[in-house]
Amino acid sequence: MRVLLVIFTLFSIPLWAGPYDNAPGLIPNVQVRRAATDLFYNGRIISPLEAEQLQIDISTIDPNPNTNLWHPQGEFTSPIYDIVNAPIAIQPNDTVTFVSKILSASGFKRDVIETADGKKYRVLFSPRVHNILLRKKLLEKLGYFIPPVKYMPKLKIRFPLPSQAQEFLKEFGDSFLGVPNRWATNIKKVSVPPKIEDVEEQVRLGVDRERAIENLTKLVWDIDLDRSEDGKTIELQDMIILPEADIMDDLSLGFLDAEFNGGRRMLTSLLLPYALTDVAESVNKLSCQPGRIINDGILLPYTLDPNGQIKPSMDDAKWIMRRIAKLDRSQWKDVVAAANYPEPVAQIMVEKLICRRNWLTKQFLPNETDPIKYNLDQNHESGFLKEGILTRNTKSVEGTDDAEFVDWWEGYGSRFSFGPDESPLSLSEVLAFGRSRVYSQGLYNLVDTANREIGLNSEKRNEDDAFRNQQKLAEEQFKEFLETGEFKKPKLSTWTTPLYNANLIVTRDVVIGSYLGTDNMVQLADTIGVSAGAGVFVGVNGGPDKTIIGGSTRGNYVVRYTHLKPIASIKAALKEPISNLAVPLSMRQAANELENLMGEGLKNGIDDQVGTALTASDEHIRLQEAQETIAHLGGCTPENISDYKELLRRRALAPLLSQKDQLEKQISESENEEDRALLERDLNQVLSQIEATQNREFPDLSAEDCQEKLAGLNSDLPILEENLQVKREQIIPQVRRNKASNVLDLFRENLGVGESFIISHGLSGSLGLNGTYTMDGKNAAMLRLEESITDLSRLHIMRKDEDTIQIYKSGALFDAFGLVFSFRFMSYPVFSLAPRWSSSIDMFEAQNQTEFFEIKLTEDFQDVDEFISQASALYAVLKSQDTDLLSDIQPPVTVGHKWKDRKVNFGLLWWRWMNQSTFDRLSITDGKQTPTNQSAIEENPRVEPEYPKANYFRRSIGTRSGSNYEEMAYDVFNAILAENDVNDIAIQNIGGGNPGDSFLGNSYFKRSTFEGRIVDNSDNKQIENPFIDVSFRWKGWKLDRDEALELIEEINEKYEFNSQTTQEISNGVNPADSMRTAVINNTEFYNTDAVYSFESLKLYRIDVNVYIYSDGVESLLGIPNANNSTTLIDNDRIKNWVLANGQWRRGQSQDRRNMLAQWFKIYRKRYKRYLEKGRLKDASEQAANLARLAEQTLPLSKLVELVGGKNNIYVRSTINGFREGAEDAEQQLFSNSIGRFGSRQRSGPMQAIQQTLGMTESEFYFYWLLGQF
Repeated sequence: MRVLLVIFTLFSIPLWAGPYDNAPGLIPNVQVRRAATDLFYNGRIISPLEAEQLQIDISTIDPNPNTNLWHPQGEFTSPIYDIVNAPIAIQPNDTVTFVSKILSASGFKRDVIETADGKKYRVLFSPRVHNILLRKKLLEKLGYFIPPVKYMPKLKIRFPLPSQAQEFLKEFGDSFLGVPNRWATNIKKVSVPPKIEDVEEQVRLGVDRERAIENLTKLVWDIDLDRSEDGKTIELQDMIILPEADIMDDLSLGFLDAEFNGGRRMLTSLLLPYALTDVAESVNKLSCQPGRIINDGILLPYTLDPNGQIKPSMDDAKWIMRRIAKLDRSQWKDVVAAANYPEPVAQIMVEKLICRRNWLTKQFLPNETDPIKYNLDQNHESGFLKEGILTRNTKSVEGTDDAEFVDWWEGYGSRFSFGPDESPLSLSEVLAFGRSRVYSQGLYNLVDTANREIGLNSEKRNEDDAFRNQQKLAEEQFKEFLETGEFKKPKLSTWTTPLYNANLIVTRDVVIGSYLGTDNMVQLADTIGVSAGAGVFVGVNGGPDKTIIGGSTRGNYVVRYTHLKPIASIKAALKEPISNLAVPLSMRQAANELENLMGEGLKNGIDDQVGTALTASDEHIRLQEAQETIAHLGGCTPENISDYKELLRRRALAPLLSQKDQLEKQISESENEEDRALLERDLNQVLSQIEATQNREFPDLSAEDCQEKLAGLNSDLPILEENLQVKREQIIPQVRRNKASNVLDLFRENLGVGESFIISHGLSGSLGLNGTYTMDGKNAAMLRLEESITDLSRLHIMRKDEDTIQIYKSGALFDAFGLVFSFRFMSYPVFSLAPRWSSSIDMFEAQNQTEFFEIKLTEDFQDVDEFISQASALYAVLKSQDTDLLSDIQPPVTVGHKWKDRKVNFGLLWWRWMNQSTFDRLSITDGKQTPTNQSAIEENPRVEPEYPKANYFRRSIGTRSGSNYEEMAYDVFNAILAENDVNDIAIQNIGGGNPGDSFLGNSYFKRSTFEGRIVDNSDNKQIENPFIDVSFRWKGWKLDRDEALELIEEINEKYEFNSQTTQEISNGVNPADSMRTAVINNTEFYNTDAVYSFESLKLYRIDVNVYIYSDGVESLLGIPNANNSTTLIDNDRIKNWVLANGQWRRGQSQDRRNMLAQWFKIYRKRYKRYLEKGRLKDASEQAANLARLAEQTLPLSKLVELVGGKNNIYVRSTINGFREGAEDAEQQLFSNSIGRFGSRQRSGPMQAIQQTLGMTESEFYFYWLLGQF
């Protein structure tokens, strides 16, 4: 757990975002990097300082031409080139001899080979060999000298020893190249059984024999003797040949480090051509946009430089871009041709490289060069390229362990295309989703029927009481009719009926989106529980005509056990056993597995295993042999010496006989002919060794030698006994780890990675009033008002990763008031309006908080006592939901909440709308810190410790709207059932409430969040490090490509921005800096060419975030400070902007515009007044509303100016979902960004704390209770 006190202190200080300027691949727009060290000006190399003092554009200066690496014209005269350029004397299909392997970087495999005439070369295998060839040709066209590299489509390598061939093939996997049969064409997989002694060693250490054999059995690649000329030669394809040694640096390999670069322009600038040609193995994944705008710089990710060793300045980048920009289409075709791609691959590669070239020139050289026309919609006559997508599917055939592929690029080891990923919403998955809904509704109705049959509810009693009341009223009316001759309205009166219920809860649902405090995309939710309630209903007689009026008061108690399991396939989820619904049983099983690790369980009960392991150890064998030898030699008589010779024979035979027995057993059990043949070969070898040992003559021992040997053995005995004890101490931890591993494996079967157990208890009381006005027999308007108070307790146990268990213990005490007004037509709910107000009850501070624990359980522990205490604490949590023991060994982080929430829901047919405003005051405490009252505790241990606390606030205001066709379908179905008097069947709505998570649904929300740290200052609450996030989200089931691109175009139009504003120039910005500024954001927010390659976007989520940092927030609110004294915008100027430049909807009147302009002044004034009075809740609402208004009514350039410039604002967007038809279908897509990070907490202080702690968003922000958009 991180030390939160340090974090709190850090968060209170606004920090400049300078460190982000050195992120790997980032070329900063600001001048933070020195000029290059090799600039050649006026016939000499000038220093960086001299270059920076020049009154010219230094991006136009060439680097030093007097090197062996680069020349402006590419002319080289050094003798070194005659040596290096000697032709590579290997031809396709030649046979060469393997010499040795070379240590290589991950993803590359290099070996030394020798030709028949004794010449040695290096051979290189990699999915990126074509990248090397591509880079080589491009760099040569830019003036760089590259040593010779020869592409070799076919080659045969002969190995002196078979073991060398096996090791050669094994290294493909070790180097992360994938399976070797991609490059080697005459090999196959063979099974190698484990050695008997290795199996026995594992068994002695407590591992089950079958598991030990399974773990130790290996599948290895070897030469296929049926396809090999001599059993020693491997036939290979798709590689490159290089000289044996590097006489000079080969820049085409793509590796550069900072020390070698030395700040030289000719080397640091290579990041651009490297990034431009950085082709992943699949060309389909190559984006038209090689980088993106981030933090007001240009980020160019480069695979071979993950640590950012290549750091060009903006001037270096512009220099090499001018050379790249000179290449025309024909030259790009030359570059691609040199890479030896298959023809369809080469065809699309030309277009993609030109597209990437255009993006780079647009960013670095705006208005200096024209784009080259390109067409990504390419087709090839082979059918392997359709509409710009390579169609070969090179995925592995299921069940072949990567030994076979669906399709392949013949003659190549590189894939070039993978094939589209399987859609989570394929027809079979959609049908499975439908079946899951049927199963869920069937289970719901089955349980509902069982509850009615049990009869532990007042439904029948209530119906009878209502009938008797109506019967009584009818009798009174009839009696009065007999007396008066007319029917009169009943007199005002009341009647009552008791309410009670006890129900079983059993559900199984497939849920899309966040649910019950988890952040999974799709999950299976199994719930079991009980609910009970009691109360009274009061009905009113004699009310207005056609109305039914009543009220009720009741108390309820609910307990639920839920198991949540993230799923990748709905079809697979349907196969989950129904027994998993018994969630408490699953929790108990998980607890029982841990019980073996509790107390002394891990320390005791292992003597037998330790003894078994010791018996087979060398130390024990040597001691036993010494003791046995002493006993046999005795008095060194001839008989003793003769017995000793037989003893030696028995010792030599013992392991061979044991090995023989094991091999015979394996042969009898083996069903694989190849495996059996290998085992029989080994058995024959063992039998030969046994025969040789039986016939072996062991040496005689003289009486004198016997006495000397006895003396030596007796003196060695203490040492051997000590060695055995040392071995015992070494074995014990390993045996304990094996036992822990076995137990944890069983525990993990009950709680997989990402899965959760959630136990919740709820006690509530409510008072309600409802009325119904019936227009005719089937149409009615209804109103219900309800006041309630609720006490919740909740335990959430989640397995975060393989070894980490997170535990959240939460409580909530709150009251709520709400009303629901609805209208039904033919029993169908056409319209509903439901506002609700709720707030925490703060009289008991501990009632509204979350205690967060994190446990590490790994069998590779160092401290057995600590491991046992962690296991014991987790056992207590699972067994009895008790966290006291856990608190003792690991004081929790506590996140307290004091909140108020207002929510309004509106529904019309399928359309749903929601508005929510939430204020939450968070207090964060780390129980690991030294208590602030430590001295008082030392005097009196009974004093409760008080820990350092940091206080934050978060105000969130937003609206969400969307279409929920699934919920409407349920309403229609239930209405049909009601119309036909079918009362024992109902359809329950499933899901988290967001229309975007429903079947075929969609939603859009916009939200403004204002947060910061609260600093108590006398009677006022001061805000430190304020932060605003204006967020937008589009979410839904599916968008066709045209719909997705249309939405992206709308986002692009809204965030079209050129960062060189009139304000910057008028403020006296240096012209050179203005030119540099103009480089950034000369592109779309989203590059549509970079995101077009998909058929549809499924389960999508598109987010836009506008972050406003501390100085920007104060500028927005009109609060002067030292940083905005010259840039603060007054209210009159804002009004002019709004009236002249606002983003207006069609038909909005001038009065409406004036009113909105006036609200800027009102919000600013209210914020200052409320803050001065210490009314932080109200002040934060004004700030959040002002941010929403500014983003809505001002163009982006004016918004940037309003917050004080691009250093105070950051705009970003992401696209998540499944892009059907794409290979990287679930990879998150990023927009270019606008502005700069104004703080280290680039997404705000709250998210920084949440991510540092590792808590889920739903738990940290109390979303499990308050809900989220």
